Amino acid sequence: VCTRLGWDDDFIYRVEQEYQDDTFQCCFYSLKTWRDTFDVSYDDKYNMLWKTLRTCGYDDCAHTLYWKYRTEHSFVLCDDQIDVYSRTLRHDWKDFCRALKCDDDFITKIELECGGDNFVCISTGLRYWRDSVDISYDDMIDLFCAACESRGFHDLAVYCRTNYRYESYGLALCDDTLRFISRMIDDWRLICTRFGFDDDFVYRVYQDYHDDAYQSCYYVFRTWRDTSDMSYDDKV
Repeated sequence: VCTRLGWDDDFIYRVEQEYQDDTFQCCFYSLKTWRDTFDVSYDDKYNMLWKTLRTCGYDDCAHTLYWKYRTEHSFVLCDDQIDVYSRTLRHDWKDFCRALKCDDDFITKIELECGGDNFVCISTGLRYWRDSVDISYDDMIDLFCAACESRGFHDLAVYCRTNYRYESYGLALCDDTLRFISRMIDDWRLICTRFGFDDDFVYRVYQDYHDDAYQSCYYVFRTWRDTSDMSYDDKV
């Protein structure tokens, strides 16, 4: 595994000297050091580790890594969130499935498989739909929210969209986090300077928000987040 991840013989020797024949400690230290020191993006690290595990024959580990990554990158439709939605949708599950463009054969199959339990039917149906529908993830979110709206579950659509925004920006850079940080900062001009904004930008912010430090800082943070051509990890 070390070799596939790019470590040289000297590193492997040092790990062996430190942990002797403790395979778990050797592996844990190697993976942790690789994660914390390799200068590649988070997504590239995932792909590199997944391929390494598959190549080395650790298919179960690769499978676990895949599902962790998938859940992290599709939080809005992960299993836990589907269970949250299902508590609200359970009494309307058949019509909601139709709103998702599932046919009657799909609904009959779910009903037979789940024994008529409404909650189990909708949660199972949503998982099947998520894993089999041939559209992009973004389109999946749009279709799910549109189904919520059409069936009168407006609050659920808002909740889904909110989670999607968190997912898109990451919790560290979502609007709520930026608001929280902005309330603690007095010198919003210093933030502008650190982010590389020029005097013209600072002047425009001042013209819009004057000496309102919170509003100025919040606007600066959002503008930087949405326009800076950096990876999410580098922004954080």
